[in-house]
Amino acid sequence: MPKNIRMCSLILGLLFFLAVPRRLNAELLEYISSGDNYLYTFATPEAGWQNPNFDDSHWEIGDAPFSNISSPAGEDFNYGVYWPSNSVLYLRTSFDMGTPTDMTASIKIDNRFDMWINGTYIWGAKSDRFTWTWQYIFTIGAEVFRPGRNVIAIKLEDYGDLTAFDMTLSPAGGPTDISLRMDRGKK
Repeated sequence: MPKNIRMCSLILGLLFFLAVPRRLNAELLEYISSGDNYLYTFATPEAGWQNPNFDDSHWEIGDAPFSNISSPAGEDFNYGVYWPSNSVLYLRTSFDMGTPTDMTASIKIDNRFDMWINGTYIWGAKSDRFTWTWQYIFTIGAEVFRPGRNVIAIKLEDYGDLTAFDMTLSPAGGPTDISLRMDRGKK
């Protein structure tokens, strides 16, 4: 192959790589990103608040992270919404999906979270330390997702001192993916 044709092919390939995939990767790699917005309330919601068709139109809207402290370096937990200690916070968010696939959730939390997707209880955990890292990274099976709109509901509890919550949700299989199938019992 002549040198000029190889050079043109290389340049065209590089231009395609730089121009097209960035937008596609942003759409495909994270359905929920750190700092995304959520509907939230500190008031105990009505029964069924975890379900997709629940009327959350009266809830506030705010950006994660939810916390009561900013990090010393001015990164990570410069909270978007102030979350006071010794309180319970209820969150809802939604995203659209094509064909359902296994997803990886990464969560930072102080102290406890419980998560529902489309009304199905997924998992919960408790941590007694303030977080600066992704403490929980787990896989959620494709069977709880549906084509179109998916709703995530999360109950957060704090037991005193510092508070923190943020999360990401992306297709499973990345380098930090830790497979964990949760017991999908009723909660």
